[in-house]
Amino acid sequence: MAIKKIFHFLYATRVVVFVYTLITLFQIGCSNEDKAKDELISGEIKGINTWEAYKSLLETQRKAHKEAVKQLLSFTNTQKQYEMLNLVTKRLVEILAESKSELLAAGFSPTGDFPEDEQLRDSLSQVIQNSLLYADLALRFPSFMHRVFDRQKVSKSVVKWCFEFTRETRVTEGTPSAQAIYLASQELNYIEREDNYTNPFVDEQEIKLSKLVEEEMKKKKTKKERGPRLSSRRTEL
Repeated sequence: MAIKKIFHFLYATRVVVFVYTLITLFQIGCSNEDKAKDELISGEIKGINTWEAYKSLLETQRKAHKEAVKQLLSFTNTQKQYEMLNLVTKRLVEILAESKSELLAAGFSPTGDFPEDEQLRDSLSQVIQNSLLYADLALRFPSFMHRVFDRQKVSKSVVKWCFEFTRETRVTEGTPSAQAIYLASQELNYIEREDNYTNPFVDEQEIKLSKLVEEEMKKKKTKKERGPRLSSRRTEL
């Protein structure tokens, strides 16, 4: 995919563009994360001033989310897919944490009127859109999300807060996005699972990734248990 195609998604969030840029860099044999970050852009939220208008915009942006996830699923090299997910999810959590802090500092309520302040609108949009993208990833790559984030209390707390915030805005009410948040909340154990809960997106590719994730976690555990090695060189006096 040529890099110019990334910008065809004018309504994409910062993370969606980040995903596309990283995918392109991987495909051309480059993993320069800083270059990817330079391509980040904000969502087209400037002209939106009501919840109803934002809901319409969100439907358009969700199409970009689906394309981003589709590209992540298209990787046939499981190792590269793992590396890509690692980069994307870390950046995603960073943006959610930043946006959460901005909303809390402003005292914004998810049940209040749509914000007039442009910066606050952007923070609001980042929480909602990236919560939905995180939910998509949690459902399609559950083994990765569990093994990488289950023990990261701060990250879990941020994402759980953002999920609940998104639900309380009711902007996804009556849409497939509401179901995505609900299923992902169960998958990630943010809420109690229903007795008949099943993840409808687990497939053979996810099973392969699950094995790789397990291997990577074992390597990290072994490295941690061994600790740093002492240099065999002798210091000359």
